[in-house]
Amino acid sequence: MVKMANLWRTSKLIVHSAFVLWIAISLNIAMQHLDDSAIAVGQQNKPTTPKTKPTQETLATLDVSGFVRNDSGESVGKVTVRVTLNTGSGRYPLDVQVTGRKFRFKIPTHPNCHTISLFAVNERGDHQAARIISSEGFRTISKRGLILRLKKATRIVKVKTTHLGKPVSNANVFFRTSSGGRMTHQTNAQGIAVFQCLPQLKLYQITAWKDKKLIGGYSLRGKPPRDPNKNEHEVKLTPTRTQRFEFVDTNGKPVANTRMRLDVGTPRPFQNMMDADEIFQVQTNAKGLVDIDWIPDLPKLTFNIVALDGIWVTSFEQRQLTAKPCHFVLKRSIKRQKIKGRLKSIDAESLGGFSIALETFQAEREHTIERLRAFTNPDGTFEAEVLPGSTYCLFVHDLNWCSKPIDMILFDPKKNKAATPELTLARGEKIQIVVTHGPDKKPLPDLMVRVKSRYLFQWNENGQERTGSSSRSKSVQTNDNGVAVLYVQPGTIEISAWSGKWDYKSRVNVRAGENKTIRIHRTKK
Repeated sequence: MVKMANLWRTSKLIVHSAFVLWIAISLNIAMQHLDDSAIAVGQQNKPTTPKTKPTQETLATLDVSGFVRNDSGESVGKVTVRVTLNTGSGRYPLDVQVTGRKFRFKIPTHPNCHTISLFAVNERGDHQAARIISSEGFRTISKRGLILRLKKATRIVKVKTTHLGKPVSNANVFFRTSSGGRMTHQTNAQGIAVFQCLPQLKLYQITAWKDKKLIGGYSLRGKPPRDPNKNEHEVKLTPTRTQRFEFVDTNGKPVANTRMRLDVGTPRPFQNMMDADEIFQVQTNAKGLVDIDWIPDLPKLTFNIVALDGIWVTSFEQRQLTAKPCHFVLKRSIKRQKIKGRLKSIDAESLGGFSIALETFQAEREHTIERLRAFTNPDGTFEAEVLPGSTYCLFVHDLNWCSKPIDMILFDPKKNKAATPELTLARGEKIQIVVTHGPDKKPLPDLMVRVKSRYLFQWNENGQERTGSSSRSKSVQTNDNGVAVLYVQPGTIEISAWSGKWDYKSRVNVRAGENKTIRIHRTKK
């Protein structure tokens, strides 16, 4: 038995490694959306259609209706609404029916779904609304509907592309913000691309390329540090090379006719992943080979390999590039097993549409956490496909309801037997977060607030006991009165909020039977 101190240090290391890798990589999967919270000045963006489709069977759909409201008081004209489903394997635009300012769409309850992103924009591009809704909020918006508030896009961001100190015209510049919005625009004769976006959004990613000859880019959360709130940025472009890649399985056989996405980046310590699906989504041939023209001509690069069909385990490694094919060995995914569980309720609440989180540190890819989502049927039953022998933490993932977490091996490969997990729905403790700003303490609406609590659990791996912490997080925007309401389990919770250059973090203890009000004040407007 390992002492608790060692277990805690082990858990911190595992959690830290998983978190860093998740931030550096999974944001390229779950938070790169095809909506557009940044609009090029003078040009309406046309979203590209992804080449991939969800590979896992969906269980049901949730119907959502909404309304676009104009808060500016100005005439905005025709409004377009775009909705994107973001899963662990890709991003998929959803069909949206728009009638005037009303809109409707269906959310497929995909087992690997994380968020949806919504974006509304008028024809001029100068009024926008952007929201990201995590899976814990799907049931709520399906029941209550949602409102997108159009606001004037007053922030102007300029991105300059250069090569050997000279501006590069007609380069494509990709631009991604904290709302998950993405936009591609070309630079002018001075090598500058101009973007228009909402003032509270932070920049997350900039990538630029031209004519299969030049490429460059960086994450604004990488190293060296860059200010995501600045309105002027420079991307220094590097010459590209055509690099052949070879993919084989663990037996040396070609990984043939397989769709891949290669996230390419500079090596440590200044590791920055470039981000452009348009040029890094490829397919191997019958021999497992593929030539990619957009590889930066640098001596060493970092590669994140994502097999889009879900059959192969992804790979993350640094490689020295040579004239020979860059060789990768991919491991075939383990055959998953289906389990069935049930959500129970002591109240009269309908049991359909609840999000059930299933998370394990024993993922197929090292140093990552597998996060699955199952959705309940009207009778409270749910299904998921899990890794045999892995210990999962399960809990209800909902804004207004919760459950006590449980952890167990969901499928025992030695006994060839599936567990039948049960969760009990509970209202939890109500917390009200009131956010104000300025000297007159006016309500601060549309601020994203996140509440997180941790659950410590153990599992056995290679004969050793390990310990990790699962984070139960809920995110919601404040209403017109600057108020966000959530329900949580008793215990210590972490609260965070962010807007532009302002960030807030605190820890609060919530006791049973306590209706707690937390007040947050931003001094400056």
